[in-house]
Amino acid sequence: MTAAISCYRTAFGAVAVFRNVLPVGTIHFIELAVGGGLFRERACERTMTS
Repeated sequence: MTAAISCYRTAFGAVAVFRNVLPVGTIHFIELAVGGGLFRERACERTMTS
């Protein structure tokens, strides 16, 4: 998630408006402002099954 945020900042000048961080320190989602608009990037949960 932090790599994606860094990419949005570099490529589009995105600014973090709000971030929801879980108690373990993982970012659950973040709202970013770009060019007068807002968007939300959400962490994906990956579950492995056998």
